[in-house]
Amino acid sequence: MCKVPAVPKHFMPVQTELLDLSTVDVILISNYHCMMALPYITEYTGFTGTVYATEPTVQIGRLLMEELVNSIERVPKAQSASMWKNKEVQRLLPAPLKDAVEVSMWRKCYTMPEVNAALSKIQLVGYSQKIPMDQASLKNSDVLILTGLTQIPTANPDGMLIQTNKLKHYPSIHGDFSNDFKQPCVVFTGHPSLRFGDVVHFMELWGKSSLNTVIFTEPDFSYLDALAPYQPLAMKCVYCPIDTRLNFIQVSKLLKEVQPLHVVCPEQYTQPPPTQSHRTDLMIDCQPPPMSYRRAEVLTLPYKRRYEKIEIMPEVIEFFLYNRLISFY
Repeated sequence: MCKVPAVPKHFMPVQTELLDLSTVDVILISNYHCMMALPYITEYTGFTGTVYATEPTVQIGRLLMEELVNSIERVPKAQSASMWKNKEVQRLLPAPLKDAVEVSMWRKCYTMPEVNAALSKIQLVGYSQKIPMDQASLKNSDVLILTGLTQIPTANPDGMLIQTNKLKHYPSIHGDFSNDFKQPCVVFTGHPSLRFGDVVHFMELWGKSSLNTVIFTEPDFSYLDALAPYQPLAMKCVYCPIDTRLNFIQVSKLLKEVQPLHVVCPEQYTQPPPTQSHRTDLMIDCQPPPMSYRRAEVLTLPYKRRYEKIEIMPEVIEFFLYNRLISFY
């Protein structure tokens, strides 16, 4: 029998096989979703550069990472199983367990000291601070790689809700929250998968009443799949994705302005979504046509470097120096 932990203790960090992060100078975090792997980068890869992020991004990202660590630490420290990492054993598991990607590369969750160390390396960009994008280095570039685009229009209704006092912020579910708490109400909390964290408690507490509502704001999770274990569910479900990534209209405008020689993007960006084949506006259309790639695929870019990085054995260097000295005589 092979036991697979029910509570997620291992995570798939950012893949760095093709990139030496110690050579990266700057990391720009434009979305709090992208902060979840930051401790793996700043504490384990030799990265010594600067991390830029807005204050709201840092604050929300901090809460998500703290909640993740606290949820993992609350799990009893039982004897850890490891047979499920064996590829031969993995093939015998039922789907979707056997379809998990790169199980051998999964790592344990980071700790709070590592979270604080990663956050200390972030340089804040002030809220509403306008920093013009320098497109000079992008114009007429040999290759422009596009990734992380969104197919969902940006939704940002929280500002109006805060002004009308319909949305309130609480650092935790204790203290002032307990005093102001009234039913029916709406609480933004927990992991969007609804599988671990305090959100599980709220779903079980409020799911049986039609007076309550669960609001999904994460665009990368299927809210129907997240709700499946809680069915039948009497509470209302609302899907309002909040996404700050570039959309296809903005990218089309950017490509016309910078005019790169080549564009590289994921394969799904070159064709309409499978469920909306008529939405040709949700794909990249440029000249020349973009080069597409799939996961873990290696591309040969049509770009010739002026300089190449090479490694020479000390014996070879001594040989060249010896011959050079002989040529002087």
